[in-house]
Amino acid sequence: MNWKNAKIIFFDGNCGLCNGTVRWIKNQKRSYVFEFTPLEQFQKINDSNFKIKLPENYDGIIFISRGSSYLKSNAIFRILFELHPFWKTLYPILWIPQPFRDFFYDLIAQNRHRFLKGKNHCKIEV
Repeated sequence: MNWKNAKIIFFDGNCGLCNGTVRWIKNQKRSYVFEFTPLEQFQKINDSNFKIKLPENYDGIIFISRGSSYLKSNAIFRILFELHPFWKTLYPILWIPQPFRDFFYDLIAQNRHRFLKGKNHCKIEV
């Protein structure tokens, strides 16, 4: 695979919310542009292909598009922008400072297992 031109979504394989999000993305018309890979495999692929520095103990979504990496809220919006032109109407949200957007991302991420009790295992086939 040509990793430098790929659009890869690294997701938490033990989360019902992540599982549902990946399923939703896979059901969209343009989902064929993405590769889906569990977050546990990021380091192996990163070390040999991207050399992306992550914050210590990072446990969130990572989106790599043509060699650029996006984390947390930036990853979510960049994925949406790739899915359909309609989502680009949300582009002004990126004008909100990233720490503020990521605060809400982290709030949801910290409580994601509580939101979907009993659905903590990913059933996505990658």
